[in-house]
Amino acid sequence: MKVDGLHHVTAITADIDANLAFYGRLLGLRLVWQGVNADDPEMRHIAYGDERGRPRSIVTFFDMPGSPPRPSGHRHGPSGSSPCWPRNGA
Repeated sequence: MKVDGLHHVTAITADIDANLAFYGRLLGLRLVWQGVNADDPEMRHIAYGDERGRPRSIVTFFDMPGSPPRPSGHRHGPSGSSPCWPRNGA
């Protein structure tokens, strides 16, 4: 199977307001979409991307208040992924 690239990357945030302040205001990323998680309408879902919201420019976040912080430098790939996952952008 040939993979041409990623459509988007998704992460979680424990504080969506701090996320918007950091990624939006400090880093200047463009908020291109906001809505809710289709599986959990109580969970906000936001997306940053280029001026057109094109695939490969998108990073999204699910709002999960109270999520514990990950240890610094911690990387996590899909279950059963190869050891090279962290070197390839996990």
